[in-house]
Amino acid sequence: MIQQPTIRLYDSQTSPNCHRVKIVLEEKQLRQELRWKAEKERDPQIIENAVSQLVNLFQRLEREIGDKPYLAGEFSLLDAALIPRFLRMEKWAVGILPNPSLPRMGAWLDRMKQRPSVQTFLGSLSV
Repeated sequence: MIQQPTIRLYDSQTSPNCHRVKIVLEEKQLRQELRWKAEKERDPQIIENAVSQLVNLFQRLEREIGDKPYLAGEFSLLDAALIPRFLRMEKWAVGILPNPSLPRMGAWLDRMKQRPSVQTFLGSLSV
């Protein structure tokens, strides 16, 4: 078995973009574990740690979205850029989304799935 490299994550307060980079890195590590390994080869500790890190990172988005319908207030490229990742994490069903500690992000995901463009995208996926 190939040894996975260790990814070090630094304080998200150092850069506004660092938070997004941390989400991408955690999601990538989780994707590698879930998509590219047979179930018996998956390391449950890696999965548990990545899920925990992602839920913690999404707490910031949970606070930032507040009562707004979309991440930047109105629908924006930010929403369009993030929806594929969030749909993927929902599909993995490992406890990231839906998650009771992220009700606003869950509502955002539901709103996004109702958008015609996302409906078209979801309809084009082969199951």
